[in-house]
Amino acid sequence: MKSKNKPNKQNKKLKMLPTLKEKKHYLVFLAENINEKEVKESITSAILNYIGLLGFSKASPMFIEFKVNKTKDKSYCIFSVNTKYVDVVKNAVMIFPDFNISCVGVSGTIKKAKQYYK
Repeated sequence: MKSKNKPNKQNKKLKMLPTLKEKKHYLVFLAENINEKEVKESITSAILNYIGLLGFSKASPMFIEFKVNKTKDKSYCIFSVNTKYVDVVKNAVMIFPDFNISCVGVSGTIKKAKQYYK
């Protein structure tokens, strides 16, 4: 009889090596008097217009968090982006200003990115 504690070679899950994973940076955007949906749409459309669909897939921007500071009437948004495309995404948001959106900072972790809007 086989013991149940030992994993079978067939049942063993394959894990991705850490060196093969894409590295991400987190961009913090500042927007004034805009709701969450408008911020997401304007940033994604700016990136699509600037670098196209293929560049958008390589940059792989992903919405992480949205926070509203009611005392200062400002909104903060965190996007994760591939490290190679950080400058491209920042330029895309600067060139296509649908709204008043600017990049406040870039960080390697979400915890440090949250410090930009405290």
